[in-house]
Amino acid sequence: MDLGASTGIDMEEQMVILDIGIDYTKVGLSKDSTPRQILKTPLSISSIIRLKDEIGPLTLVDIMKESKKVKHEIHEFLYEVFIIHCLLKTKGSKICILEQLIFPRSFMQSLAEVLYLEFEFSKVYFFLADLLPLYTTGLDSGIMVDCGFLHTSVTPVVQTIFTIKGKKHSYFGGAALEQDLKAQMKLENPGNEKYITNTLIKDVICKVLKTLSRKQFDAFFATEESIEKMKQKKYPLSEMSRRYEALSMSYHTIAGTMECFFDQGGTDQYINIAHMVLDCLLELEESDRTLAAQNIIPSGGLFMIPGMHRRLLGELQYSVENIDKYKGLIGLKDKFRVENSIYPANILAWVGASLLSCLNEEVDMFLISKGEFEKDCKGILPDRFGHCFLTCSRNMEIPEDPPVEEGKEQLEDIKFKVPETKRPENYFNIQFEEMNKKRKELLYSSATPYSTRAINRSKGFVFPR
Repeated sequence: MDLGASTGIDMEEQMVILDIGIDYTKVGLSKDSTPRQILKTPLSISSIIRLKDEIGPLTLVDIMKESKKVKHEIHEFLYEVFIIHCLLKTKGSKICILEQLIFPRSFMQSLAEVLYLEFEFSKVYFFLADLLPLYTTGLDSGIMVDCGFLHTSVTPVVQTIFTIKGKKHSYFGGAALEQDLKAQMKLENPGNEKYITNTLIKDVICKVLKTLSRKQFDAFFATEESIEKMKQKKYPLSEMSRRYEALSMSYHTIAGTMECFFDQGGTDQYINIAHMVLDCLLELEESDRTLAAQNIIPSGGLFMIPGMHRRLLGELQYSVENIDKYKGLIGLKDKFRVENSIYPANILAWVGASLLSCLNEEVDMFLISKGEFEKDCKGILPDRFGHCFLTCSRNMEIPEDPPVEEGKEQLEDIKFKVPETKRPENYFNIQFEEMNKKRKELLYSSATPYSTRAINRSKGFVFPR
């Protein structure tokens, strides 16, 4: 029995929404307000990333090259997701995939082959996950701040236009936080290192860690004496579970670990999310900054840690007052607004995809059908969003654009030709990057939260407020 038959849902009108993350996967149906299942992603790349001392642009690419079983792992995992957990009939169905700009094309290619050829989905939609949280607000401008397992990114949208030059990105996320926390706990629990496992670290992050407000940070970290008092104050982990009765944590670790996301020293090891947002605002036109600053949307699992929303707002206001680089944004101090959505931060992108999928025919711009994949694309997934954001490497050349008639503006299709000898070195083509910017801005400007709300209100679909 499939899910449609068991719930009375017409699967021809429904779309499966699939968000495969490095750490967790969310799956459900369009028009739902929450995923049906949130599952641990059992891919080997997750455990490999945890062992990496440093994560950079080429880390995922290298992992994909080394791992020859990624496609097989994806097939086994999706069989469990579709057939066992969700009871879905996949043949001839529609599915939406959430794709991020930084994800390697090799992974998306393997995923596409499994969906089209193994599960025989007739239509696959590729949504850009970086922008989807905006749809949960019903506004057409905002800054998406995604803090996930692999990375932290800031993505601006102003009046429905995705402004790529303002996008900021860092490979510092949950994986780096886990490594820092594990090292700190081993220092505080000498002789009990064997009990400090990945399972314990995830439990501590979810149940124990807190984020200080800006005022609390100034008070607790003002002097060496106050820092030493925090280190002396211990929290026994036996209160969390009897399995951890031999372990304890200092209040300095509980309250100070999340400071790696609000670094005050300007080091390369850590990041400051508020500074990434302000750097993004500096890249925008002055007339657009207020619109973006009034709708800052935090998403990702790490924003579920208590105090993250409050600290981000406090750090933004503090930085524009006290850091010379950002004093030009002082007029925005009282206009900053960090959205506190009714949806959990870890599923905001999935909910946005569920809303966007309600556009019916308008979402066909994101569609690649099975026939197109097999015949027109010859089994190769087109680069919808540009792999230039991953490594800036090029294995293809583009011919010069034909002259455009005077007074006529149009975006010509770019045809690539593969050179006889592929370039082993990094190759950055300015023309390719600029054309990609124009394409992406045009692609996403025609699918806005306003159009989503207007179309579905006429059909009786009520958006949550």
